[in-house]
Amino acid sequence: MARAELRNETAIRDEFLSKLGRDRKRTVERTLALYEVVDKGDYRAAFSTAVDSGKLPIIVSNHQSIADGIALGNITEGMSKPVRLPIAASITEGEQGELIQLLVAAYGPELRKRNLDMVSVVTERDRQVRGMSGQNKEMFNLLLKSPSEGYGFAIFPEQTVEGGRKDDDGTIKGMQYLERDKNLVAFMKKWIKQGFQLVILPVGIDRGNTTLDPDKKTVEAISVDAAEMILGYRGLVPMASITVGAPVEIDAVESGLTDHHFMRMIAPLVSEEARGAYTSW
Repeated sequence: MARAELRNETAIRDEFLSKLGRDRKRTVERTLALYEVVDKGDYRAAFSTAVDSGKLPIIVSNHQSIADGIALGNITEGMSKPVRLPIAASITEGEQGELIQLLVAAYGPELRKRNLDMVSVVTERDRQVRGMSGQNKEMFNLLLKSPSEGYGFAIFPEQTVEGGRKDDDGTIKGMQYLERDKNLVAFMKKWIKQGFQLVILPVGIDRGNTTLDPDKKTVEAISVDAAEMILGYRGLVPMASITVGAPVEIDAVESGLTDHHFMRMIAPLVSEEARGAYTSW
């Protein structure tokens, strides 16, 4: 069935959205297949072994698109411990547009079966930019209590998809410099104080913005190529990649450690263009 003959881009996107809830398992499976997982050192197996031994899993990744949260299902599937991925309440409540709200609602239940649980929290940006009510302690309590409730974490330290947006010359902006550089480290200290040993898995996402364009808020953000492949009109061909780095076990936080350390772990896992502020680190 040729797209040029039978479909236009608007029709393809509309059909994709209309069928989101019909077969969620197949939709998620085909979406995850749009990402090539690069794991040259068999690092996922080493990470899983560490988690099986009782260590708290922490997945850290760069952030190019809202679709990155879905893509991490490639990493969490099969793990012995689920992870929570904090997402902005403005997403689940539609403040960032109906499209993103719909996608998270449609993909969330199936991703939960793959050990990736998206949880809504009011972020500082939600309050300052979007005028939402809420307090920092909401996210603080979620992060602090989750390990004792049996959850690890997946975290985007940048807390923004700015790195996947494009400059005027058409190149992406790349990884964003962390203005607040001790958020993750602060929680690591608290988790270790609670008696947990940690294992950090760095993950680099490349071309994540090609599946869902962060520069667009409407249905036009959806890649037509991705929609066609998910619907089954075309064979599955990876559009983006997820490169897995070597896991690092941590049982104490050294003096001077900042979140920049984890961004530097991620940077070599993505293309030079995607490294942004961390190109020369």
